[in-house]
Amino acid sequence: MTRYNSKIGLEILLPLILSMGGASICLGLNAQWLGVLVLTIITLLIYMLFKTTYYTIDENKLIIRSFFIINKKVDIQSITKVSETRNPISAPAASLDRLEVISTMDSELISPKDKKGFIAELTNINPSIKVVYRR
Repeated sequence: MTRYNSKIGLEILLPLILSMGGASICLGLNAQWLGVLVLTIITLLIYMLFKTTYYTIDENKLIIRSFFIINKKVDIQSITKVSETRNPISAPAASLDRLEVISTMDSELISPKDKKGFIAELTNINPSIKVVYRR
């Protein structure tokens, strides 16, 4: 069983830090402590979401996990294509440097930190997976 953590991209992290930090400072300067508390809790939940997003390859299954929200299993033999993408649609991926994993049943956007190792392990299990790299 191999675990691949999600890459955390600055293109997602920086706007969150700036907006949450700026809002917290404004609320704090106006002594709106309940607002600061709410933003702190939201920030901690986002942090937990980022840190608990990972992908596991276990025998013939790809398991996609994100906090307690997502726990999806994909049969690696059903995967037909893996391609690089920067699709910004909501997904269990903490970066826009993503892979689209297309199976006979569905399509998933993920962002493993070690994309090459991840793809190599998938294609080792299922050599018929077509891999498309972005130019």
